[in-house]
Amino acid sequence: MATAQWRRAAHKCADMVFAFTTGDPGHFDTRLLVSTQDGAIPGQRTRLVSMDYDGANATELTQGKELVATPRFGPGSRRIVFLSYVDVAAPRLVVADLDSGSTAALKVPAGVPSAPRFSPDGATIVFSLAHDGEADIYAVDLASGNMRQLTSGAGTDTSPCFAPDGRGIVFESNRSGESQLYVMAQDGSDQRRISFGAGGHASPVWSPRGDLIAFTQIDGGALRIGIMKPDGSKERILTSGSRDEDPSWSMSGRAIMFQRTAAGAMLPTIWLTDLTGKVQQPVATGAAASEPAWSGQRP
Repeated sequence: MATAQWRRAAHKCADMVFAFTTGDPGHFDTRLLVSTQDGAIPGQRTRLVSMDYDGANATELTQGKELVATPRFGPGSRRIVFLSYVDVAAPRLVVADLDSGSTAALKVPAGVPSAPRFSPDGATIVFSLAHDGEADIYAVDLASGNMRQLTSGAGTDTSPCFAPDGRGIVFESNRSGESQLYVMAQDGSDQRRISFGAGGHASPVWSPRGDLIAFTQIDGGALRIGIMKPDGSKERILTSGSRDEDPSWSMSGRAIMFQRTAAGAMLPTIWLTDLTGKVQQPVATGAAASEPAWSGQRP
């Protein structure tokens, strides 16, 4: 048996033990998407790379001829969506099939798209679109191409993420003066603020179990990873780095990947934390890496 097969077999065994002891699906036989770079300047020679959750078995999905950002897995972990900056002034939203290698750029209204993410059923992608000095959240049906605008008004609405049941969306908005977290129904109705703790709150991600929302806290120039209940209660900060951001949940809902830029450093690395914040460790990506996206169970 090849080394890669032995590794995967070991990860599958670890998943079975994890599931037996916790009642939640294990996250060892999973994949990680990151944007890596081998230049000394942030954003220089970026590549979209897929790897095992611990950094092994890396596969380059793009060739460094374009800037890539915010990769996200779809359900089933065989499709991804990401931003492609072939033309920096007009980034594209690209959906790629990891089995066939095919890619397709989504047709979106005029503006600058960002922060795309799949719905739990894979039929819809939500994203933010900046235009005329504002940014609103849109949803596009992948089968028909139909577009719906979910938010409107002054300010910047971004970083939308569906609840695991698909009925709600959490997002970031500065409509109150600084970035805070809001939730709304999937059709854009019933928008309400949920974050009221210290500092600003950004880049929210709903746990696969539906019980928590992870976010980036912005306080006094520092960025840290935190969690809260979907109603905004029980807010707790997990990390203490000077610049920790962009959380991504494991499928078990018991661990979080995030991007850390150390004090005095220019380029970020990927770290993992448990929900106590007491167990934190770097992921061996082999190069500076950012914007982690953690897959569900591998097929």
